[in-house]
Amino acid sequence: MDIPAAGLDKADIETTVREAVGSTLGKSTFIHNKVDGWIAKVMETCLKRLAQSAKQYKYVVSCQIMQNAGAGSCVTSTYSWDPRTDDCITVDWQNDHILCIVSVYWLAV
Repeated sequence: MDIPAAGLDKADIETTVREAVGSTLGKSTFIHNKVDGWIAKVMETCLKRLAQSAKQYKYVVSCQIMQNAGAGSCVTSTYSWDPRTDDCITVDWQNDHILCIVSVYWLAV
């Protein structure tokens, strides 16, 4: 199976993530007991759409949701992979009440 040298289109993946987060959170206010459900829905939506677009990759989706209260946040990751075929993107989304950070990693099979 030929794997594209440049991997997947980051702009398409960012659009997928933003649509998943926007449709899940929209104008919601932060409600602590809803966070687990929101995270599950965002990750499930992202994975379904990604799996439909390119089946020669494995995906990892990470999602953090926190109250948008002006506090700082730092998220980082490290990896060892083939940079010709594997990559990642981190997308942040926020409204007046919620901050959501989603990272998507794709690895050629």
